[in-house]
Amino acid sequence: MNEEQSKALSKLQEFKKFWGKFVENFERPIFQGFATSLSIAEKALKYLEPTIGKVSIATNDFLESVLKGFDSKRAGAVFDWLGETAASSLSSLLSTAKNLTSGLFGLFQSFAPLMTSFESGMVRATASFAEWANNLTNSDGFKGFIEYAKTNTPAFFELIGNVGAVLGGLIKAVSPLYLQLSEC
Repeated sequence: MNEEQSKALSKLQEFKKFWGKFVENFERPIFQGFATSLSIAEKALKYLEPTIGKVSIATNDFLESVLKGFDSKRAGAVFDWLGETAASSLSSLLSTAKNLTSGLFGLFQSFAPLMTSFESGMVRATASFAEWANNLTNSDGFKGFIEYAKTNTPAFFELIGNVGAVLGGLIKAVSPLYLQLSEC
């Protein structure tokens, strides 16, 4: 072994000793948690036993009906159709995927000259946003806005409720007139 390999092996052996002692600190709670998890799983499975049995029967019934369906003329026709069209459909789908991939690569190449300035602009813009948002609570203007909102929000919702009540009353009052006009 060369010197660097010896140093790496020595460090690995030191870490192995550290790791063994480190893990010992957590063995008891980890194994207790593992045992508790197994108890939970056991209880849950016991409760789920009737469900699993019924689901198994329903699944088997379904699979048997699917199997019977394969004996029908309709299934034969579907598989004949797949045999005739699957290759060309797959070819079309793969050509579509190839065209999309080629187009995306073309877009990336076309926009490559702008990407550096776009990326740096996005970094600057998001850094400015983060700074603004992080300092917002220190702004006297924002504090004033919050106080204004606290004070006026209940009045605003009361106004909305009153407008709704007036509109509801208006609709109720006008509806008999509308019914009479619609009968003419």
